[in-house]
Amino acid sequence: MDAFAAIVHRPAARLPRAGACTSAGKLRRGPAPCRAGQPKKPSARGFTLVELVVLLALLGILSFVALSRSGSSDAFAQHSAAEELAGAMRFAQKRAVAAHVPVWIRIDVASGRVGFCLDAAAACAQPLQ
Repeated sequence: MDAFAAIVHRPAARLPRAGACTSAGKLRRGPAPCRAGQPKKPSARGFTLVELVVLLALLGILSFVALSRSGSSDAFAQHSAAEELAGAMRFAQKRAVAAHVPVWIRIDVASGRVGFCLDAAAACAQPLQ
């Protein structure tokens, strides 16, 4: 048998499993860590730390959005009423500056009405138009 035939017919050496750490051609068994540059066998159980952090962040964002949307509509009504009153007061101020006349604001708490008058009378004989 020639040298080429001896190499071809030689029994194959036992190869390590894919992903297993080897040391000098021998299969490493037990809890010994892999050396740098050698692949580590991936764990098939559980979640990675990155996956858990991403999941917690998403849950936090979703719960914040859900809680903020389920807030009482009473707060929204109060805010919109305040914005409406502020807009009406700005309009009255601009009219007073443009006409060079004082403007009085009448607030009736019982009926929830606000009136703007050009006179100081309680009945508001000259309402702001």
